[in-house]
Amino acid sequence: MYVKKIYLLLIFSIFASFLYAQNALDSLLQKEKKTSEAQKAAVYNKIAEYYLTNNQTQEAGRYIQKALSLAIEYKKDYDLGVAYHNQGWLLVLQNDMVKAKKNLEKSISIKRTTGDHEGLAKSLNRVGIILQGWGKMEEAMPYYENSYIEAEKAGYTRGMAIAINQQANIYNLTGKYEDAIKK
Repeated sequence: MYVKKIYLLLIFSIFASFLYAQNALDSLLQKEKKTSEAQKAAVYNKIAEYYLTNNQTQEAGRYIQKALSLAIEYKKDYDLGVAYHNQGWLLVLQNDMVKAKKNLEKSISIKRTTGDHEGLAKSLNRVGIILQGWGKMEEAMPYYENSYIEAEKAGYTRGMAIAINQQANIYNLTGKYEDAIKK
């Protein structure tokens, strides 16, 4: 009996999270219809993020391209920075790390000028992950350190924890335990 209750609770939780995610997407799609062309890049970025989170790369790619086009056309630097970040994320999912890094570097450059500290923290972290994946630990470390700084400026505690964890991973992989303790 107890196992059945847990099983039913698990099924309910999965169903509820699916409904919540679907409602979020439906809300964004409705917002798209009501938003002016000049403001749609932000909505397209959010829709792309939904699809990226759900590993639906083809749909994500469509919305990223729309966001990029509108952000360029209407000179929306903030949205352009987000769109390049999303493009980098998409390329990571597609295992094209060289192009992913280039897009993320564009995002970083733009986000430095817009004051998007949380977004900058995320882009810096992703570049660090790419470099770490290539075995370039020393090059990755400053990205994680700067990611932490930007996350702290934004009050983005999850980003701070992620950056610290990534630094700890490098110290662990390189055997620099004493350096980890000093930090």
